[in-house]
Amino acid sequence: MRSDAPAALELTEYATRVFDGIRLTEADRRLLADGSLDARLRLRQLWGDRLEVTAAQYVGTVRLEAVEIRVVPKYLGGDLDVLRMVDHAWGGVRELLPTAQGLAGGRPSLRDLVCLMAVEHGERLLRHGVRRDYVPVEDDLRVVRGRLLPVRQLLVHHGRPDLLACRFEEHEADVLDNRICSEALAVAARTARDGGVRARARRAAGLFARHAPTPLGTYGRRWRR
Repeated sequence: MRSDAPAALELTEYATRVFDGIRLTEADRRLLADGSLDARLRLRQLWGDRLEVTAAQYVGTVRLEAVEIRVVPKYLGGDLDVLRMVDHAWGGVRELLPTAQGLAGGRPSLRDLVCLMAVEHGERLLRHGVRRDYVPVEDDLRVVRGRLLPVRQLLVHHGRPDLLACRFEEHEADVLDNRICSEALAVAARTARDGGVRARARRAAGLFARHAPTPLGTYGRRWRR
């Protein structure tokens, strides 16, 4: 675990617990002030650096500057059982579930399990070959390739027969699916608490970035046009 990681607290859904030695930072107070979390999780700073946490029916992790709060299922079991339940609801895509053996030890958090799930899926895609597809490209070429763009040619290269505005398709891996995988792995590398998961996520994210270097936000704007 990183030395700068906040304290980790755990309670079950619908439970209320008081934890000692926890004081919210000013940034935490500002974040909680708008009440957006109240329906899911309520926090109340008590006297003597004590923090009262009340959970609703939601499970998951909330990470603040001072503390990370994990709400676990009351009856279902551990965090891996939550993913099994989600997997069952999705129709049983078993190969997406993480193998808990990939964690360094101790009881894994839901965050680390989701990060590990992304890492293992990304590594599987890299082993079998990332997806490639035909992507439309517009470029100025010396010879016609694909389709000539007459309007752009007249507006931009009028009187320039040495430059031809063309639209064509390239078969490449810099496609939306791979950008999403790369971004998911980058998030896992930044947010996983388990050092082994972070290291594997960094390696996989680096490999995906070689195949799909376009930032996801830029590609998303192009995709919506």
